[in-house]
Amino acid sequence: MQERRPCCLLSVWLSVYLSPSVYAQTWERTCAQVALEEAELKLAMSAANFITDIAIDPDSLPDDALQAGSSFPITVKVQTEDSQPLPLETAMESLTLKLTPPDGNRADIVALQPSAAVEVSDMANEGTAWCAFSFESGELRSAGAYTVTAEHTEQRQELARVLMKKEISMRSPAISFEVCSAPLSELRLAADSAPERITVTNGKPDQQRQLLSDAVLQLTDAYGNTVHTEGVTVHLTLEWPEGCEAEANGGMLPQLESSEGKLEGETDRHGRVSFGAISIKQGTGKASSDENVAANTQGNAMACVLAFEVQAAEDQFEG
Repeated sequence: MQERRPCCLLSVWLSVYLSPSVYAQTWERTCAQVALEEAELKLAMSAANFITDIAIDPDSLPDDALQAGSSFPITVKVQTEDSQPLPLETAMESLTLKLTPPDGNRADIVALQPSAAVEVSDMANEGTAWCAFSFESGELRSAGAYTVTAEHTEQRQELARVLMKKEISMRSPAISFEVCSAPLSELRLAADSAPERITVTNGKPDQQRQLLSDAVLQLTDAYGNTVHTEGVTVHLTLEWPEGCEAEANGGMLPQLESSEGKLEGETDRHGRVSFGAISIKQGTGKASSDENVAANTQGNAMACVLAFEVQAAEDQFEG
């Protein structure tokens, strides 16, 4: 008769301790209810310093529109699994703030890196364990709505190997802020194709006397943003070039005329004013008698400058 071997059973118990995070797993092999072997494996689990959440601090953004040319620090908050601050050198490798200018496309996006860590005590109304970093916006020259988004990509390989994809890369919700135009400082022709030099006569043909076919002027700031100021007076005039002595040698500037019958006008609510076609008045003007003056480079000819004089309140300047 074949000998019966005792029946052996393998029993497993798993015990979990939450504080500290120690997991104990016990194996016991028994035979006929008698313990033969027993082993225990303990795993000590600790939280890692990887980012679990990322957000732009809305309190760091301006409440009102900034003026073009301004710059300011933007705060990005992060939470880590172990509630410990993220080292600045790690943040500089893994955190990016994407700044999209008004009407910008992907090629216009500016990627900013952290410039400094922010003390949590400097952040208002923080009830959870956040650490934060400051990003300098740089000079914001274009007026309009800017959008900022914070992004994180884990660069520490020892963590990236064990994290899930959603933990390796994450993005914050986008937040927008406004930049308005700076104070009025320039006056520009609205037409991009306006030439720098024009040759005309004071003869009879209208086309040969025309300086501009449609003179539309726009108020702007120093960065080229339109300034929407109504009621600014703009006056058109001809002037001698700087340093020219033609007038002292008998030269006389020609007179201007406009198809709209005016050489002075006020801007509308968009900061624009139109004069229509601008021409030299027939038969006006006289070249200098001295052909050696700088303005008289072609004998019986002269050089002059079409100037736009702007006067708003106490400010006066030329364009």
